[in-house]
Amino acid sequence: MTDSISLECPHCGETFTLALDVSEGSAEFIVDCEVCCAPMTVAVRIVDGEIERVDVSAA
Repeated sequence: MTDSISLECPHCGETFTLALDVSEGSAEFIVDCEVCCAPMTVAVRIVDGEIERVDVSAA
């Protein structure tokens, strides 16, 4: 099952959407901003297939 989240880049402030497979549970990963290409760390807490919390910080 997939869900999408909106992320705000900590570098340039632009917002973009990221698709997640919520069936895999909580995760932390590094993605590049779709606008400025700077890396960011995304930590997602998933409980019972629902996104409970998303934290984004500069990587």
